[in-house]
Amino acid sequence: MAYVTHSTRTFETTWLGQHVVSRWPELGERLARYRHYRTTLDELSMLTDRDLADIGMERSSIRDIAREHVYGR
Repeated sequence: MAYVTHSTRTFETTWLGQHVVSRWPELGERLARYRHYRTTLDELSMLTDRDLADIGMERSSIRDIAREHVYGR
């Protein structure tokens, strides 16, 4: 399996982002959780149907599984 890393500028790395996150920590936590959700969703979406079947998942359930993994719902 290929592995790719990239550096992305996020809201939290900007001056405004640092200011907002320091003033409202719950917002920073929500942003971090959402970013984790999107990463999980993107990584699962990159798998082939065969890979998903090997781990007992269907493509149609990726969003639900990512949401449950990150948010516990």
